[in-house]
Amino acid sequence: MKKQLENHSTLEHKRYLKPLLLTGGLLLTSAYFTHDASAAETQDATPKASVTDTNKTAETTAVAETTTTPATPETPKATTAATTNQQPATTTVTQTQTTSTPSPTTPPQTLEQPKPEGSQTLWDNPDGENYYRIPAIASTGDGHVVAVSDYRYNDAWDLGHHRIDLLVKHSTDNGETWGPETNITKQYSSETVGYGDAAMVADRDSNKVVILSAYGDKGYWHKVPEYVSTRQDPLRIARLVSNDGGYTFEKPQDITQNIYGLNDKWTRLFAASGRIMQSRYVKTGDYYRIYTSILEGQPDGNNNYVLYSDDLGEHWNILGDAHSPVPNGDEAKVEELPNGNVAIFSRTAAGRIVNVFTYDKKDKQFATGTWEAQPEKITLGNGGSTNGETLVVYAKNLKTNQYTHLLLQSLPTIDKSRKGVGIYYKALSASDKTAKDVTSGWDPNHFYLIQKGESAYSTMTVLKNGNIGFLYEDKIFNLGYDIQYLTLNLKTITNGLYEMAYTGLGTQQTPFVIENKAQQNAKETVFKNENVQWLDTTKVLPKEEARVVKEKEITMSQTSYSKENKATSNQNINQPNTTSEKNAAKSEQKAKKANELPNTGEETKRNLFVGLLALVTGLVFVKVRRRNKN
Repeated sequence: MKKQLENHSTLEHKRYLKPLLLTGGLLLTSAYFTHDASAAETQDATPKASVTDTNKTAETTAVAETTTTPATPETPKATTAATTNQQPATTTVTQTQTTSTPSPTTPPQTLEQPKPEGSQTLWDNPDGENYYRIPAIASTGDGHVVAVSDYRYNDAWDLGHHRIDLLVKHSTDNGETWGPETNITKQYSSETVGYGDAAMVADRDSNKVVILSAYGDKGYWHKVPEYVSTRQDPLRIARLVSNDGGYTFEKPQDITQNIYGLNDKWTRLFAASGRIMQSRYVKTGDYYRIYTSILEGQPDGNNNYVLYSDDLGEHWNILGDAHSPVPNGDEAKVEELPNGNVAIFSRTAAGRIVNVFTYDKKDKQFATGTWEAQPEKITLGNGGSTNGETLVVYAKNLKTNQYTHLLLQSLPTIDKSRKGVGIYYKALSASDKTAKDVTSGWDPNHFYLIQKGESAYSTMTVLKNGNIGFLYEDKIFNLGYDIQYLTLNLKTITNGLYEMAYTGLGTQQTPFVIENKAQQNAKETVFKNENVQWLDTTKVLPKEEARVVKEKEITMSQTSYSKENKATSNQNINQPNTTSEKNAAKSEQKAKKANELPNTGEETKRNLFVGLLALVTGLVFVKVRRRNKN
């Protein structure tokens, strides 16, 4: 009987002991995992920095890592002016950094050299059978970007009994994406007649785009006598005009006789490619003056001249007299100095040859003046003679908070060849008005390398958002070139020393403080109808300019405020899930989720206590049982 009672007692203890121990273990386990989840939830709820830029970078990288093999047609995709009345839909261009994973047994092989991060191939030459050359780029009055390239059929030779056409692409978002190409000369070229070496300008006051192109069956550099340009049978010059921002172009206008008629001693001419410069100061007619350079050939060498036009290139005049500002020159670019003087930059090995033109102070029509007697040379790097771009922008020195003009010059810099394309920069002051001023004081460290490998011609434009669009020829070893595009920030180019002082449409390279003889003519127009927005409102201007700028800022501010309110109202009605609302919803969801958790912080402590209590109780039962048994 006693034994039966002991067995019964043991069973009773086991019946209570097991649930106690099991309950304690479960509560402790629950408390442990609840604490772990609570910590993770707290970490997730910690405020984080904005990831907008990171997301953009990730998206760019995702596109960049996508391998794309573009189709290679025998001829470029063409849409003539008659069939392109509508702006094409924007498409994303194949990004660079395209790589493929080679077989483990096969070494990687590629014809392309590494390209700069973020660059885009606008015209691709994957197997050396598409011959693209001579880039040109411009920013239109409405902020769009227009890019142009030669398409050379069958081989990469220049004009001269060779078919070449001009291809155009557009970007409506500051170069982030580009639309399809349009062949704007296909209906005018033939097997022996080509259009090439485009120089382009986009008028700041309208949506007009003007291209000057060499054309015909002759060549400036041709070695075959019957194809060599002469005054009697010249390589001709065409003017192509667009009234819709470069989407469609009128029939080419031949202006050869106008140009040759400026000097009866000229034997053969070549209009340089790239950027036609539009004045920031001079406006004597309906348009701001434009400048371009030409190359004129004589038996003893080539000479540079600068031409100007006050009607967007329909009629031209020589800047200066019959004497060349750069004897024995080459392809050249024109730019204005801060005081309004005009400078020519002619290509040469390891730098540029520079001369400066000063207007006659008494000439209110800006038709007369003089070039300096002798040009000067800038020595920049150690590259070969290559066409590049010259650009002056208005910037803020981030160390001194002072405003200045920066002169940018792009060119290759390495091994006496066309390697290492990049941009040199130099600060200009209002007193820099001679060739000596321009060519002296260049710091070799004030240089931004874009690409180490081989390249060639390059050109630049200021974008609506204040960045710089850079278009250049990227060498594909011995097989020709891709035409490569890259958006650059002035702060990046100058290694953090400068940033652009303004953004917006209109003059783009303006406004500059007018402190020269052009002031009487340009003062009333320099800020008039210029949709320019200052990035820094601390800029100090002369009283009159400051008043005009202030009025413009107020007008723009009111317009911007009205648009923002309207946009916000529309978003509230039609798009309730804005970014801020989504963030608020996420926070609310997290809070709700936290409240719904079965084990919050206080409950976790309670569970730990109860679990420990259950275990202690179980152990006490065991100890009592053993004592009774003994």
